[in-house]
Amino acid sequence: MQNKLTNTVRRPLNRVNVFTLTACIAVMGFASVPAQASIASSGTVSTHIDSYLLNSENGAQRVYEKLGKRAEKSCTTSGHQTLLERRTSAVCATNLLNDFVADLNDARVTAYHQSALAE
Repeated sequence: MQNKLTNTVRRPLNRVNVFTLTACIAVMGFASVPAQASIASSGTVSTHIDSYLLNSENGAQRVYEKLGKRAEKSCTTSGHQTLLERRTSAVCATNLLNDFVADLNDARVTAYHQSALAE
């Protein structure tokens, strides 16, 4: 059996090192905020659809586009986004749009949604 020598240097942290460490931890904590900002704070997103929009010839398309814009606005953050944050926002918007269409429960909008997904 061999004994291995190990040197452990114990040096007290001075004020500059403690401040630098604290600043780095704070910056890393704030850097993660934009990724979380894509989630609505209350967990609930609502929108208003006027029923007269569905009465026109292209009403389903107009309503669907309005719902899509609301979903994108609710799921994206302002400023620079990393590729992962953009993908997360896109998935969030798609899921939210699916929920909007299901909650609206209008046959024309649902059919338009199905045709948009098929493309």
